[in-house]
Amino acid sequence: MPKQRLDRGSRHRIEAGQTLAPVYLSSCPASIAASPGQGGSLLVEYTLSQRQLIENGQTLWHAWPAGSVTEPTVDALLTPVIAIRATAQGADGFIEIVE
Repeated sequence: MPKQRLDRGSRHRIEAGQTLAPVYLSSCPASIAASPGQGGSLLVEYTLSQRQLIENGQTLWHAWPAGSVTEPTVDALLTPVIAIRATAQGADGFIEIVE
C-alpha cells in the first residue's frame, strides 16, 4: 500500500470496499471527521505500533471511539497515536484530519 500524508484540514476519498493507506500523524491531539456516503459506513482505526511494524503489515489496529459510523461524525484522538486508516463499506466515504 502506498503511504499517504494528509495536510492539515485536507480531505481524502476512500472508495467503497477499500481501506485508506496508513496516515502517519505528526502530533496529537488530532480531530478526525468521518463522512460515509449515503447507505454506507466508515470505520476509522488507529495504531500505537512503530512505523516499521505498520510498513511490514504487523501492526494492531484499534477502532476509534465512535466505531463504524453511518452518518458524518467528528471525534478527537487526545493521546498520541502513530497512524490512522479508514475503511469504507457500501459507499465511498471521506475523512478529514486536523492536527
